[in-house]
Amino acid sequence: MNRLALPVGVFRINPHGIVLCHVSVVDGVRTHSSAVGRNFYEDIAPSTNCPGFRGRVEQMLDRKGGTLRFEFRLREPWRSARLDVRVYARDSSPIWLLISCSDLTADIPATVQLPDPASRSPGHSP
Repeated sequence: MNRLALPVGVFRINPHGIVLCHVSVVDGVRTHSSAVGRNFYEDIAPSTNCPGFRGRVEQMLDRKGGTLRFEFRLREPWRSARLDVRVYARDSSPIWLLISCSDLTADIPATVQLPDPASRSPGHSP
């Protein structure tokens, strides 16, 4: 999973956060995702490794599972997003994370600035 990809879609993770399965919302096709085998909280979406996300999931697991729904504001240096998170788990079985994005603000700086065509002098060719 590339660092600009949002952690959206369906993730099945073990209680330690290791991704067992990932289905992307973008393509809807179940393939061997690069997320599989990696830690969701540390490798895939480090901004979720906090009490507001991971802490909520772990509290639910301490209560032997159940369902949980919450909104999480993902904040990273290059963007922020409002995520709708649904969590399903039973006892110590793998956890289902269903994550959708309801608002995205990209703060990626432009690397190339094109000249203003109006500022060109007549007869000037590039």
